[in-house]
Amino acid sequence: MNNLKYNYALDQFNNCIAIDDAIKGNEYFLGKTDIPLIVRDGEVNQKHFSLKSKSDSLLKSYVNESPEHYNEKYKILKQGYFDFEGMRITPKKIEIEYRFEETNQVCDVVFFDENDDLMCIIEIFVTNRKEKKDIDKFKKLNINVYEYNYNNRETELINWSLASKRIKLQAERNIEKWYEQKTNEKIQRIERDRDTLIELLSSQDTGKVEKKLEIVGIQQGNIEREQRETYSISEKFNSIRTKIEIAEREKQSSTFEITRKEGELNDIEQKINWTEKTIKENIKKTGSESSLTIRIERATSELAKYKGFVSWQENRSRQANTVIKRNK
Repeated sequence: MNNLKYNYALDQFNNCIAIDDAIKGNEYFLGKTDIPLIVRDGEVNQKHFSLKSKSDSLLKSYVNESPEHYNEKYKILKQGYFDFEGMRITPKKIEIEYRFEETNQVCDVVFFDENDDLMCIIEIFVTNRKEKKDIDKFKKLNINVYEYNYNNRETELINWSLASKRIKLQAERNIEKWYEQKTNEKIQRIERDRDTLIELLSSQDTGKVEKKLEIVGIQQGNIEREQRETYSISEKFNSIRTKIEIAEREKQSSTFEITRKEGELNDIEQKINWTEKTIKENIKKTGSESSLTIRIERATSELAKYKGFVSWQENRSRQANTVIKRNK
């Protein structure tokens, strides 16, 4: 416990001090506790905060969080701001481990503005995410709550204030208006083309009408050709995908059969070995080997049959692998 992993401490005036800025000989405290820390900066070990003697029991009593969780909280306090999706949130005051009486919650980091009004809450996630019951409590506070993920360095907005919701709804309405405007512009352009065509027809200028129809026909032909090409490519991919799936299934089937037949082959070889051993013993006893020789020949024939089947299955597996590689 003498070589802590904590990178920040508070001095006697409650200023947050990073280990790089700490001065050897001064006294510091572990966060908002009264656990005293000292600075060690020798030639062997890297500069670090260390507990004073006989402080281990105090640490166990007061601190109920990982050093990673602690460091992220006090890093925000030290830098004085928090970034989210390109937006920098800079408060007038920052509180660590702030308790909200109305929801009975202790929050990791809380920002306040110059009027001492609540700006936002920042929760640090190292091992445990905030659950639904926690988020329901945040809703009662009507404030933005950000959850910073220590593991991937990403931040998620897990609760919105009513003002933020209004901004979000306004942005959605703006998108809907933009889409509606673009749709209306397309409709107006189609209507103008239609009116132009009607005007040409009414003027009986067949040359202009035929030219216009020719252009329309070319455009239509291009669209149909692109559709056919897209369909052809899609069919080709589907065919390749089907071949790959069939080859994969054949490979799996062949591998299974090879494994099973290899097991049977091992059994037969064991039987042959046992038979040869028995023959030798019987020859010693009876001097006769004619009937036993027949048994060996049969077993040898059966072994050759299984070896041939295994070789055939291995060939099927190689063919399946070739099909898969060729179509990938």
